[in-house]
Amino acid sequence: MQDNDPQSTRDLVIAAAIRLFGHQGYEATTVRQIALAAGGQNVALVSYYFGSKEGLRRACAQEIVARIHRIFPTAPDEMPAAGQAAAERQLETLLSLFLDFMTQVPEAEDLAAFVLRELTESGEVFDILYDGVIADRHRQLCRLWGQATGTDPESETTRLTAFSMLGQVLYFRIGRPVVVRRLGWSGIAPAETEQIKKILTTNLSAILAAYREDPE
Repeated sequence: MQDNDPQSTRDLVIAAAIRLFGHQGYEATTVRQIALAAGGQNVALVSYYFGSKEGLRRACAQEIVARIHRIFPTAPDEMPAAGQAAAERQLETLLSLFLDFMTQVPEAEDLAAFVLRELTESGEVFDILYDGVIADRHRQLCRLWGQATGTDPESETTRLTAFSMLGQVLYFRIGRPVVVRRLGWSGIAPAETEQIKKILTTNLSAILAAYREDPE
């Protein structure tokens, strides 16, 4: 099977590569496996579109950055500061959007697997993902945390706290089978996601209150 639309073919190859690189690892995945998973494309198309297997790996990272930007656009640094209540609402909104993506978007499993695997290794792909996905959004969370608590947005405590907030949400993607089994759920549907949101919102409010009383 061959697709005559070059853009569609390229997208199919990238989607297959993200899935296989993420779940099998880069070294364990062959170009032939990717071509087959992309609908039986010609193996030579990888070289034609991406230059090499490593070029395809970079293209996967760049595609993930583009998708994340569309779903979670970052606010510019020069935006006026929000008050404590407004900043807290924005934090709740960001965590809610992240949770919706991680639990309700089918492609999130493949994207998360690729990102988590690549972030364990240093190199060009790590840099693409760190600069394009992690750094700006983490700084945005830190700015909002600083505004919501009246603390330094770039203190070590704030930066660690922002990572802990992201980690809470991420667990419901990487630990999904454990959560589903322990809760006796058949899956994580919108109703279950709303239950999780209530817990995350409660946690966020409690942590914010604690830091407002004792910022360090």
